[in-house]
Amino acid sequence: MVVQILSHVPTWVVAVLLYGVAMGIRAMFARNVSLVAVSIVPLVFLGLSLTSLVASIRAVPVSAPVWAVGLSAGIIAGATIFSARILDSDAGVGRLRIAGSPITLVLFVLIFATKFYYNFHIAIDPSAASNIGFVSTTLALSGISTGIMVGRVWKLFAGYFGRNALNAAR
Repeated sequence: MVVQILSHVPTWVVAVLLYGVAMGIRAMFARNVSLVAVSIVPLVFLGLSLTSLVASIRAVPVSAPVWAVGLSAGIIAGATIFSARILDSDAGVGRLRIAGSPITLVLFVLIFATKFYYNFHIAIDPSAASNIGFVSTTLALSGISTGIMVGRVWKLFAGYFGRNALNAAR
């Protein structure tokens, strides 16, 4: 059955998975990043999350508040518990050196698996698209994962601008 499922997976889906895993592995090590580059992954997560939300909102209207609560909880967790640590910043250039972390890899795999399972399950059982429990659970996971990424980047921006303001005042 697994071989049959995998044989119907489009090539672009495999490419996205491989790219995300590669980026997640890369994020496990300290690296220099620009503020622009560090913003791309949360935007990708947000896009994936919103496509799930938009697809389900007509059948399950409660999905929007569930997603929003998940997103809010994720942002708080991303900015506090799972925040990235700034090792150094380059004032005026918009570059940071941040510590490595497995969070990006774990979150990418989580959101990818959630979205894959959601679409797989809907393809097998189209009535699941109107199942409040299934849709709410999927969107809560999607919102939390996305929120953690957004919260981490928000914390990096706050740290960068706070650190550079502190250095300029000296």
